[in-house]
Amino acid sequence: MAEEATSLIIADRIPPHFLLRLILHLRLGLGFNDKPRVMIFSSEKARKHLLEKGFVFTFRAKRRPTGRAWITDKRGGKKICDAFVFEILKTDLIGLHHFTPFSGYDSWEEWVDDIFKLNRKRIYSGWLYYVETVEVES
Repeated sequence: MAEEATSLIIADRIPPHFLLRLILHLRLGLGFNDKPRVMIFSSEKARKHLLEKGFVFTFRAKRRPTGRAWITDKRGGKKICDAFVFEILKTDLIGLHHFTPFSGYDSWEEWVDDIFKLNRKRIYSGWLYYVETVEVES
């Protein structure tokens, strides 16, 4: 029941073409890499959302590989969890507005301020990714 409610909330706030692209990634395995790559979540808010909710939308200044990844909190840090990374779109910062409720931040302004802080400069466009935690079979 909770999963259905979350799906309805997401579908109400995210434009359909973003959802379609995400579904294609999920169902067809588009752009997946064979080797897991590291993805750093320096932001405690985004990392907390990912670990508690099982997913997060994250903005990156540079394009990154999609597919399997493992999550850490800093360069050279220990593995926190395994995840799948899906590229949603290239966007400017205004385009993040719809995804703020699923980013771990309380407001769009807070998210953008953290983007500037984490990148140590003002950037105005980049890539939006959907990251979902996964259980790895042994």
